[in-house]
Parts: sequence; C-alpha cells; structure tokens
Amino acid sequence: ILVVVWVVYRIIERYGGKPAQKRSSEILWTRDGKIFFLFLLVVLLSALNTGVNLIYLTFSVLASALMVSLLFVFLSGKKWEFQLETPVQVTVGQVFEVHIKITNRSKWLPIYGLSVSVEWPSEIEGEYARTLILKIAPNTERRFCLRGMAARRGLFTISNVSLGTSLPFGFFERRANFDLKKELLALPRTGQWLRTDAADASG
Repeated sequence: ILVVVWVVYRIIERYGGKPAQKRSSEILWTRDGKIFFLFLLVVLLSALNTGVNLIYLTFSVLASALMVSLLFVFLSGKKWEFQLETPVQVTVGQVFEVHIKITNRSKWLPIYGLSVSVEWPSEIEGEYARTLILKIAPNTERRFCLRGMAARRGLFTISNVSLGTSLPFGFFERRANFDLKKELLALPRTGQWLRTDAADASG
C-alpha cells in the first residue's frame, strides 16, 4: 500500500501542474493528531493483547485515517503560489489596502481550509491578520484584501506571510512561510493652509 501511495504521489507531483514558487515549508503534528496517535497505540495494544479480529479491524481503519490525513496535507501544499501587492506610499492616519492573490497550481487537488497569516510591522495597525479560505479549486485563484493604517511615518517592510492547512481531520498541519520583503513608505499627514495662517505668517 505504501509503494502504491508513493507512486501515485510521484505521478501527481510530476504532472500535477506548474512548480510553485520557492518558500520554506514544514509538516507538523497538531495537538489533536498527537492525542489521536496515542489513542491508536492503545487500540493496537488492546488488539495484540486480546487477539480479537474486530479490534484489529478498528485499528486498521483508524490508522488509514491517519495516513490519509498525512498524505492529503503533504500533497495539497505542493502547488501553492502567493502574491502580495502593496501601495507604493501611504499617508499616516489614512486606511490603505493590501491585495493578496493565492493560486492553486495543481491540476487535480483542491485546497481546503487554507489559513493566511500576515505579520504586520509594529508601526502599522492592521486588521484581519489571520484569514480563512474554505476552498481553492485546482488551477484557480482567490483574491482578497486586507486593510491597515500607518501609525507614524517611515519606511516599513511587510515580510512574513504564512499559509497553512490541516484538513482533512486536522491531525497534521502543513505550513509554508513566504519571505516577500514588501516595502511600504508612510508619509506624514497632510494639512490645509488657511488664510488666517497665511495672514499671521505674513504679519
């Protein structure tokens, strides 16, 4: 079964779409996955102790769910592409928008439950730092925007963006970190020159 799964994975990886952009990626055990694995070990020890075929069957079903979760998380994160568009310059105290586009380059595998996390610089007050996308179909893209506001003037960098999914079952999580280094120039607030101010300055 493992050999067949590996062959299918290699075929999907080779012909499943265009290669994704470079980023650091890792697969992590979730808390629920660790608890489920301990429960799986208890079922296995019970089956070995009693020799009941029904308990062996239960163990096989549970182990299959664990393997399917790992395989799907491993495959679904191979073809992610991420683009971040920021304005060239903004004004302190005024709301601006950052546009995000996520593309699924796979030809067959959709992406479910994708969480998008953007780490704003401390000088920028941003909303929706973590966004959840329910589904991205194969060879499609999703676009959305985040709003932020600069608290003071200066040149800031939005660099850390991460994507993650733990579906199905939530036993494993695949997380990809993108180092984009998008610079954002915040200009001082603009004022209005009044006639009384001009008179006082001339006097």
